[in-house]
Amino acid sequence: MPRILAISSYVASGHVGLAAIVPALQALGHDVAAVPTIVLSRHPGHRASAGAPLAPDQFQALVDQIVESAADEPFAAIITGYMPSARHVEIAAMAVAELQRFKTTPFLCDPIIGDAPKGLYVDQSVAASMRDLLLPIADFATPNAFELSWLTQQPTATVEEALRAAEELPVSEVVATSVPHGSGRIANVLANTFESCVCDVPLLQSVPHGTGDLFSALLLGHLISNGKPLPDALACATAATRAIIEASLGRSELALVGNLANALAAEPAPIQPAAEASGRQPGKLTQH
Repeated sequence: MPRILAISSYVASGHVGLAAIVPALQALGHDVAAVPTIVLSRHPGHRASAGAPLAPDQFQALVDQIVESAADEPFAAIITGYMPSARHVEIAAMAVAELQRFKTTPFLCDPIIGDAPKGLYVDQSVAASMRDLLLPIADFATPNAFELSWLTQQPTATVEEALRAAEELPVSEVVATSVPHGSGRIANVLANTFESCVCDVPLLQSVPHGTGDLFSALLLGHLISNGKPLPDALACATAATRAIIEASLGRSELALVGNLANALAAEPAPIQPAAEASGRQPGKLTQH
């Protein structure tokens, strides 16, 4: 059974951060070593939420033990998400680098720093550390449209703009999520050095928190468990996330329990070549 290291937030109630990542990866047949960066009663977007970040020394001790365990049980992949401080980013980056010293370990960085229209919801030092320390060592990145714009200082209001902005990231495989795509639709946009493509879906309102965590975990899980090409993994992750969103409408949290198996069986979302979706001329993106 492939083993994946997941580093992100944890909530006691609801399905965001590790509480979305872990069940998604387990449903795809992965064992997960889950290291929390912060422990909360529920997503802070709710009216009442309690908890606190792990102290950096506690976080360091947890990470060190997990990295040490890789000598006996190697990791097939790594995924990182929410980081409450720049120091947490530094510790996570050192752990990833240490694991990759001995074995090529695919690393997906979900640079959770903000969203539209609220903007940044982490300190600017955290966002800068993600940009400078984690993204340069990542194999895959899954920023939403706002995050991609902030990280690159480029507009991302269209598929074409998202493709151009993705070229500025030091990551060879970028999937930009929630990119506006025509009236009433949003797209997940794959930008890489070989083929770029788009999966778009209707835009829904009042979607519970956690969809980004879920999508990133499903994308990585499909890549690792089934050896799917990235466009196929994108199509499967998009379809499953969409199915969970539809099952969760009207709720305050993602409805993973009782719905995840059916979501994973959903027909893959249609893939459109990015050149057709954006109107740009076909061609390879710049390789970093």
